[in-house]
Amino acid sequence: MLNISELTPADQLRKLAVFLEADFSESLGASKLVLDNDNGKGVITNHVIFSGLVVRTYNIKLSEEFIFTKDESQMNPLYFLYCIEGYFYHKFENTDKVNKIGHLQNVILSSATDEQNTIILPANVQISMTAILAMKENMTEDVYHSREGLWKDVFELFEVDGQDTAFQYFGEISPRIAEHTTLLVKNTRTDVIGRLLAESAVLKTISEQIDSYQKSDANTNTTHGLRDDELRKIIDLGDYIKSNIGSKLSVKELSRTAAMGPAKLQSGVQHIFGETVNSLIIRLKMERARELLLNTNNTISEIVYSIGLSSRSYFSKKYKEVYGLLPSDFRKKVCDKEVIFELSYRSKAKKSLTQSDIDKMVSNSRSNNMRHNISGCLVHHEATFFQMIEGSKKDVLELYNSIKSDDRHTNVEIIWKGFTVGRTFEGWHLATVSGGGDLRSQDDPQLFEHINVNEMLDSLKNTSVAADILWKRVSDRMKVAG
Repeated sequence: MLNISELTPADQLRKLAVFLEADFSESLGASKLVLDNDNGKGVITNHVIFSGLVVRTYNIKLSEEFIFTKDESQMNPLYFLYCIEGYFYHKFENTDKVNKIGHLQNVILSSATDEQNTIILPANVQISMTAILAMKENMTEDVYHSREGLWKDVFELFEVDGQDTAFQYFGEISPRIAEHTTLLVKNTRTDVIGRLLAESAVLKTISEQIDSYQKSDANTNTTHGLRDDELRKIIDLGDYIKSNIGSKLSVKELSRTAAMGPAKLQSGVQHIFGETVNSLIIRLKMERARELLLNTNNTISEIVYSIGLSSRSYFSKKYKEVYGLLPSDFRKKVCDKEVIFELSYRSKAKKSLTQSDIDKMVSNSRSNNMRHNISGCLVHHEATFFQMIEGSKKDVLELYNSIKSDDRHTNVEIIWKGFTVGRTFEGWHLATVSGGGDLRSQDDPQLFEHINVNEMLDSLKNTSVAADILWKRVSDRMKVAG
């Protein structure tokens, strides 16, 4: 068992990393543990939102049960806990009771003064969760009394002020909180953008958790008449609908699947998802259709059939109700220049490839990219290519298919693809970074000739680098040089 008594969240995570033999990295206001060994696989991150407010996210699966205690007598935080996937256990020092914190359960905790917490993470369970720590003692007076006394009211609500007994709220299943906590778990960036994303999602999460707590405290959340196991069946029903999206689903069939009557099913779906069963089915079908419109070249008729509908006009009507556009107009906006589509890949250069070959390839690519309004960056380092291309989805995918068939490289592997709100390499039809550390502009080859980026690229050897980190590092270096 590991005992953690370090004061700062970063030091706590560092100690955890040492114990699990994991990699640890730290930047201003953020830190990250990456585990990939016999102890398990996954990521744990910290983001300091401001002094006294920290969010820790877990997206991890451990090979063996892991127990650790936290001595928080120096800071005694108020915890807002929420488990998106899996489960774990929590125990206060001065009690024998071990509480299971389950899937989508709203939990708010605070220790008594000088009391330790014990956390038990089970083996072979994928755990995705958020732990938001609000620490009154670490907040500045300005923060504590800001926003019309927001934080003062929060701490008073949960009576966190030198308390002699622990506060614990193990609430009901609250699926709507997952919308914000999922963003937190997926946000593994430790740069300023990552911190901004975390701040927005953290405040929304806390708001939802407090709202759920107050409604429960006022007994307004108990009118649905469903047990927790029945609520979980209804949550699982959402996954069942998604898995059978091509079928003609009915309330009768779903009632049979959930083993409850139609009236109780409707009540539960309304409570969990805020809509009727039929509305939920249609919404999930429209979400699937949107994914297909974004990521495939399927015709609209093919998409209609694949989501279990028979009428194209009915589909178009419902799609417009959900997304405000007809499917054909939505696809046109995606394929036109109004939305930026980004694709990053890595590949191995052929051993016979010379610098002259690369220069010629880059020159041809720049001319082609200019014609199609494509921008991006090519990194060539120790016989490995990393390239990011950005533009309209149609043009980017056509270019990638051409690149993939080029016999000057092998083992072409997509790192990431998807839509972004803007270009990373605006104005660069193809920026290049060579293994020798030379950064070249298509407009002025001498502009960055003294910038050595070899050290920047060394850490990319033999790793599956996240696309946003790689291109952020390249573009940052370019901006500094400019």
